[in-house]
Amino acid sequence: MPHRAKLYRVEIHRWRDPDARCLLGNIDGNGISAKTAIQHILNGLVAAHGAVTISCESALQNLSACQAGISLFRGNSGINSAIQQGDITLFQRTEYHTESVRAAVLFNLPFDRYEGIAALHVPNNMGYKSVLERELNAALGRRFTIRMVPIVPLAAFELAVRRGHVKKLTLFRRAGASVDPFLRAAGLGGDELRRMALTFEAKRFQFLRHDALERFIRSRRDEDKRDLLEFGSLPFEEASVEVQLPNGTTRTFQLENHEGGHPMSIELNIQESMDPSDSDTMPNFGAPAEQLSSALQDAISTVQLDSTDENAIH
Repeated sequence: MPHRAKLYRVEIHRWRDPDARCLLGNIDGNGISAKTAIQHILNGLVAAHGAVTISCESALQNLSACQAGISLFRGNSGINSAIQQGDITLFQRTEYHTESVRAAVLFNLPFDRYEGIAALHVPNNMGYKSVLERELNAALGRRFTIRMVPIVPLAAFELAVRRGHVKKLTLFRRAGASVDPFLRAAGLGGDELRRMALTFEAKRFQFLRHDALERFIRSRRDEDKRDLLEFGSLPFEEASVEVQLPNGTTRTFQLENHEGGHPMSIELNIQESMDPSDSDTMPNFGAPAEQLSSALQDAISTVQLDSTDENAIH
């Protein structure tokens, strides 16, 4: 299962007064911090919007004094489908069943700042930002409003591109061969093909699309992203860009279709495991909460917010 993080700039202001931003260490003037208020709301989180459900599992552990976070269950319902292994149907799912997977959200809310960062773990492209933001604002009532503005973590990404430290570019396309003329022309038959990838390594420098990456960095416009997601005249839907950071580590950024108004996510290094002997007694909801907490901490370290920060999309 692919695991990604989407980052958001977090602000709290007085209800109906967006210019009256609140200091995160004292949002009400009486010493209540944003961390305390948000953690309290998250601990009791149970919400649904349409087919999407989210509910708190437990508070994240080993957080700093100004951080709030939980692991949660993100569910989908309202779908009739069958779970199969080969030709054998293992389970018939109805619209009354809910398919759930573990996710996590982490807020970093410095007490002396007016802006913080939220990192949302998005498992298998199952987003929930709009539901979460709606519930936070409902709980804050007619006193405060929280805003979560998408952050494009361009600082490390841009530095790597400009220094030529792009290691790999992969373009993705999802489709069935029976309905996709591109796949038919490539001689890739069979309805079982649902996702194909075209990868260019750094040694094939001329194919790495540095010009398109540069244009996307400068403008962040959808048309420049679409140009990046084309190879020749063949359109793709998503690009994965692996770069080397100044400290020698690698990080993978995903340029994708907007979810919750977000054009870029960060790939998380998550290792899922499960003892097969536990499969009948212990439900497997995906990545362990401890790994998610550590991975989201790492994702937040990608960006630093200040008054001149250009990472946020306004």
